[in-house]
Amino acid sequence: MKSLQYIRPAIWRGIIVPCSIRPGKLHVVMLLAMGWEGWHLHEFVFGGMK
Repeated sequence: MKSLQYIRPAIWRGIIVPCSIRPGKLHVVMLLAMGWEGWHLHEFVFGGMK
């Protein structure tokens, strides 16, 4: 797990998703889990490659 950058104390959230989840659906799950409204920057890294 990773923590949110520049936030003290550290905030952690973990989500469990199937390995077959598609990036578009993962995006929605992340928005819901983090309580975001869609304007936070984030990126997906698969297998160590961006």
